[in-house]
Amino acid sequence: MKKVTLFLMCALLMVCVAGMACAAQDLTGKTEVKGSLEWNNTGSSAVFGLGVELGKFMTPNWEPRIGLDFANVSAGGENITQWSITPSVSYNFTNVNTPGMLPYAGIGFSYVNTSAAGVNGGLGAVLYAGSRFFIGNSTDRAVFAEYRVITKTGDIAESNGLSAGFLGLF
Repeated sequence: MKKVTLFLMCALLMVCVAGMACAAQDLTGKTEVKGSLEWNNTGSSAVFGLGVELGKFMTPNWEPRIGLDFANVSAGGENITQWSITPSVSYNFTNVNTPGMLPYAGIGFSYVNTSAAGVNGGLGAVLYAGSRFFIGNSTDRAVFAEYRVITKTGDIAESNGLSAGFLGLF
């Protein structure tokens, strides 16, 4: 519960920052493709993985997204593959006063599964906040950083972590 509280406080701070004036570029109609390296803390271990995500800017602020994440974990002498699929929706704070930056926060669901015998995956909630940092004067290339909290899904413990990567807008 402390993690969710910390996340909500960070999201509130982002909303306060986003309350400052000055409109960003309108990305309505653009499709976003992201690739990321991820680090998740499950309490008992740290997990490193890869992720891809696809999003579509329906309005300047609202973007439905779907992500797919993979991780290979060594636990107890066994190699375990873990994957998740995450449909979500994010709200983009288009009124920040920092050129070249587009912060966002979102909510969704995550279905997590694993190859470990006796460990059942399941459906959980996901909360996230992050920001895109556009490269140069471009509106079609950016790097991003994001913090996520995923609730317990089946036998898989609650996790939180960071992802960072590159994205393209088409």
